[in-house]
Amino acid sequence: MFMFSYIKKSRKILGMNSRNLEYIRAYNLKENRVLADDKLLSKRVLKKNGITVPDLIAKIKNHDELEKFDWQSLPASFALKPNRGFRGEGIIVVYGKKKERDDAWIKADGSLITIEDLKTHIRNILDGSFSLAGTPDIAFFE
Repeated sequence: MFMFSYIKKSRKILGMNSRNLEYIRAYNLKENRVLADDKLLSKRVLKKNGITVPDLIAKIKNHDELEKFDWQSLPASFALKPNRGFRGEGIIVVYGKKKERDDAWIKADGSLITIEDLKTHIRNILDGSFSLAGTPDIAFFE
């Protein structure tokens, strides 16, 4: 009896695919979805319209820029994000610099992250591991 009741009730649950197709896509213009899917573009538009957004510290658009990046230019706390990521995937939040180490920061969960870890993560972002369609992306710090 329980199983039948469960199946009957589950028909009332709105799944992610249905939500996206029936509500998100149906009620949002394509140009607005494009804006919402591009975090850097959204930041520019919001800032231009007087809405406060976190400062952009740096962006890395390709592997060459990654190799030339000045890691010492990063502040003690920052967030690293994929530009076209979704559901919060690929975001790293750092809240402090590790004392007595030039190559490590402390993440929000208390674990350490090194420059090499950040480079690996950024390579994944650039290669599209966190982007909406698996397409190459841009990494940015704010």
